[in-house]
Amino acid sequence: MVHSYSLSFLRVLLGPSLEAIVLYPGHLNKHLFTLAATMGVLCPRMKDFTWMSENPSAEEEAVISKLITSWPKLEDVTSFALDKDALQYLSSLPSLKSITVAIRRFSTPWTFHVPAFPNATSLKLVSPSTYTLSDIASFVGSLRASPAHFSAIAETAHPTSVSDLFEAIAGHLDKAKLETLSVNEKQSPDSLRLDMNMLKRIFHFRCLTRVHVDTYREVDLGGGDLLEMADAWPGLISFSINVGWGWRCRSRVTLRDVKAMLQRLPKLEMLALAVDCETVGLETLGDEQYGRFRVEREVEVQFLDSRIGTNFADIAAFLSDLFPGIEDRAALDCWSLPSAALEGLSKMHRALLIAEVAHAIAFHQLSKKDLVALARTCRLFCDPALDALWAELNDITPLLDCLPDGCIEREETIATSCRYHLRGPLTIEAWTTLRKYSSRVKIIDNLDSVDPYEDTIERIVNAEVLFALSCPPFSEHLFPKLQRLSWKSVFQSDCPLLRIMLGPSLRSLKIVPGHANPVVLGLAAITGVTCPNLQEFTFMHSTPSLGEEALISQVITSWRNLESLGCCALTDQAWFYLSTSPSLKKLSMNLRELPSRLVLHDPSFCNLDELRLLAPPGQSLSSIVSIIRATHWRPVEFLGGAYAASTDSISDLFSVLVSHFDKARLKCLRVDERDNEPGWLLGRGDLEHAFKFRNLSTVCINTHREVTLGGPDLLAMADAWPNLGTLQINDDWGWRVRSTVTLPDVRAMLRRLPKLEMISLAVDCETAELNTLSDEQYGKFRVERPFQAQFLDSRIGGNLADIAAFLSDLFPGIEDRAALDCWSLPPAALGGMRQDYEDYSERWDNMIGIMLTINQIKRLEKKRISEPSGLS
Repeated sequence: MVHSYSLSFLRVLLGPSLEAIVLYPGHLNKHLFTLAATMGVLCPRMKDFTWMSENPSAEEEAVISKLITSWPKLEDVTSFALDKDALQYLSSLPSLKSITVAIRRFSTPWTFHVPAFPNATSLKLVSPSTYTLSDIASFVGSLRASPAHFSAIAETAHPTSVSDLFEAIAGHLDKAKLETLSVNEKQSPDSLRLDMNMLKRIFHFRCLTRVHVDTYREVDLGGGDLLEMADAWPGLISFSINVGWGWRCRSRVTLRDVKAMLQRLPKLEMLALAVDCETVGLETLGDEQYGRFRVEREVEVQFLDSRIGTNFADIAAFLSDLFPGIEDRAALDCWSLPSAALEGLSKMHRALLIAEVAHAIAFHQLSKKDLVALARTCRLFCDPALDALWAELNDITPLLDCLPDGCIEREETIATSCRYHLRGPLTIEAWTTLRKYSSRVKIIDNLDSVDPYEDTIERIVNAEVLFALSCPPFSEHLFPKLQRLSWKSVFQSDCPLLRIMLGPSLRSLKIVPGHANPVVLGLAAITGVTCPNLQEFTFMHSTPSLGEEALISQVITSWRNLESLGCCALTDQAWFYLSTSPSLKKLSMNLRELPSRLVLHDPSFCNLDELRLLAPPGQSLSSIVSIIRATHWRPVEFLGGAYAASTDSISDLFSVLVSHFDKARLKCLRVDERDNEPGWLLGRGDLEHAFKFRNLSTVCINTHREVTLGGPDLLAMADAWPNLGTLQINDDWGWRVRSTVTLPDVRAMLRRLPKLEMISLAVDCETAELNTLSDEQYGKFRVERPFQAQFLDSRIGGNLADIAAFLSDLFPGIEDRAALDCWSLPPAALGGMRQDYEDYSERWDNMIGIMLTINQIKRLEKKRISEPSGLS
């Protein structure tokens, strides 16, 4: 190992008599490169040169490559730091006998001397960690060579990499010269296999004496395949398949197949394969070939991961007859595989060894406790279980809980479960542990922060901890698989951590700044570069920053596959760009001001499914009419919102929707109008324009208005919207006056809406007369499907029994109070109705209890009648 302090001594050793040198560079620096560059002059007779640097830099590669070309009599070269020119020089060198080099991809094709490496007897090619045997095949395919020994090593695999290499070898290496073939593929997915179709490509090399193929693939070879190999390579001395990893599945080769193979290979001295001695019967006493063939020469046999049954005597007798000269265990071995190869080869069912199956089990809605137990079961399930356990987080505290105590201080509190403070520096051990789990996280939802300048609230995670997490000591991404990130109330102290979370894996990003801050806006502005694959982007807050409109508009035009966008301000150019996007499916705008001159592409928003528009502060729903009039829209769902109202604002909005929305496509219509000014009314005249949307399945109107709808109005809605599944009128605020809708009106509406599953409205059960016993419709119509009814601020009188009987007849399937509720309004909505709440909520509670009791009795009676014993 060459270090800087040994360079002076190395310089003394270099001289004209030196013909061989082996160097393992330690800490590379410019002084070592300077010395290496002079070796061509200092050691002109060099024949054997080895420079072992696994990850050479560009500067190192240039120096060593130039050095190589200065020696005309090289015989043996081993170096992973050679460029294309150096390899082409070596290919024409007549003195070269052995070469070991790393193969990398280049932008231009390989060109070599013909024949390449004319006198080289050994050619060993190694690919870097991210390359496969296919890259080596590309190198071999560009030359004509005749080595006696060929070796190829790759760290990773591809389904066709082995086939590609053997195809290149068969077409470009001399079939009469090649004697030794060694192929090593160190990693591959569990689903890849090694079969006869791959090996047949090298059957033309009749002079092969040693064949060693070692991969992580499952081996699919049978006895007939072994005999074909024996016929193809009659001079075999050494033969092994997956000696380092095992066959990784039950072999189809039997001991009789091995015996037949050995009969055809009189020179074979080393054999490594797997056999099946468990499911294949072996009766030695009845074997006609018993005693007719024996291997008298010295031979070494490894049966790798072979299965064996309980017929030990028959198997021992067979092997004793076949190998009478074996005297110790070293010559006959099995299951002597490294620990990495044994991972997953337990007594579990073979199906569990398939990575996809293990992944499906881990992600099959298991609890966190079950996932922890699964991760501890065995190594095979450890990674899939940990991936599922850490896939989704609501905050970063679980990651902090994994760090050593010396790094993070956990302060137990009453208000929160724990507060986290930085106690000491994050060590390399802490970072390694952190990344072990952070690298598995795919979703971080609902991250929240508090203002660091707010003295009354202490942060759960201290700002120093957030800053420490933002300074990892490695270049790899801390969250390389993160796909969805949602962070509300982002402050300037959160920005360093937010910055390292932004990466190319992100598909969804939702940011809600805590207040107007140029640093937070700056992070949003660079997401076009940091998150080039983003499909969902939301940047919402109440106080837009200076220049936000231009920055956000610029960044969204950099995404070509944006599917969902939520923001507060866009330029006219950005509006036009979005209107041409074929990928945009959801657009949500919390407008701060209306566009000055909105011009959209025709047709616009062709694939938009969801449109949400919130009017600027102080303006009503009428203000967003100008945006809707700019083009013809085809959304499936629409939400219009405003914090101000006018007499005709809802009517104005609906009249424009009718003329500019596709009536057949709109299925969900929501309006949210929040204006505390008294006196505004919501009646049939406000809604009639929307009656033309015949395919509506959801209608939710939520306002602060007093509702003046009656029973005939509900029936008109039922006739206009026959596919309704949800109908909510002022679900959050109530109708705020005594309703004129009665329970028979509700029943009549339900008759006309067979798909309706949820209603929110108010009824009058106090002044409207209801006599269940004289009701001609009693028992003629029931809602048997699951149903939820919210009767909001409905009045109720003292006839609880009649009301309970009516509702029990209408909703016989309701079994708990959650499906039938009233007066469950927020405190703000009860401001002017506090006395009504006290008067009516208790009556409703008592009535619902009576109704549930009636339903329970009906179910018991029905069950008793349906039982055979009930007929006696």
